[in-house]
Amino acid sequence: MPFQIDELDKMGFVWFESSGFKRDGEAGVFDGHDQLLVMYEDAGERCTARQKPVSGSIVAEVEVRAPDTPPVFFYLAVDEPQRSEVRYVEHDPIKGVTRTPYYFLTTDPSNELNWRYLGYDGYQGPPDAFIINSLNMRMSGAC
Repeated sequence: MPFQIDELDKMGFVWFESSGFKRDGEAGVFDGHDQLLVMYEDAGERCTARQKPVSGSIVAEVEVRAPDTPPVFFYLAVDEPQRSEVRYVEHDPIKGVTRTPYYFLTTDPSNELNWRYLGYDGYQGPPDAFIINSLNMRMSGAC
């Protein structure tokens, strides 16, 4: 199953070495200062007692419930070398590019609030449309 671990900075945002911000927690160690990303759509049915990884062992089962749907399950395994190469979010702050399985965003690298292009999976409008012009966003912040 795909998953992604992001290290966070001291302000609680995803940490990038090039950002100049101080990382929270230890580098390269999944700890309480990091976030684990999984997608609901990648969950599955509960495993039976006879199902187990090819190698390694299951150490945790996470059950997720949503209204009006049956529960879904994620499993945490150790010593299982098989990994998905899928990345949910890839962000390059130097180039100002964000990619996900569902959308692609380019920004001005010196000001990431200045969006240049946004495209998304399933768009059926005119090919030359500038989707950003149709967005209505509210933002607030504090220093």
